[in-house]
Amino acid sequence: MGFCRFHAGANRSKRLGWDAYKKNGEAAGCDLYRDQPIPQGLYHMVSETLVRHQDGSYLLMQRDRNKKVYPGYWGIGAGRSVLKDESAYKGVVREL
Repeated sequence: MGFCRFHAGANRSKRLGWDAYKKNGEAAGCDLYRDQPIPQGLYHMVSETLVRHQDGSYLLMQRDRNKKVYPGYWGIGAGRSVLKDESAYKGVVREL
C-alpha cells in the first residue's frame, strides 16, 4: 500500500490538486497533485458523462489541437479528474 504525501509550500493553493482515495473508495486523508507521481495504492476520482439529446443523437466533442495527447481527436464523453473538495457531479457539470 502506498502512502500519502503532504505537500507544503506557498504554491500549494495554486497547484491542481485532487483528494486521494484508497482502492475501496475510502478517502485517504491527503492530497495528490498533477505535478507529482501518485503513490502506489492511492487513486483520484475521475468523472465521465455521456450526453444523449432528446432526438437520440449524442454530443461529440473535439479535443483541442494543442493538447499533447490525441490532439484534434473526437470523443463521445465529457470528463476529467474531479478536483479537490469537488463532488463527481460538480466535476461533470464543470466539464460540460
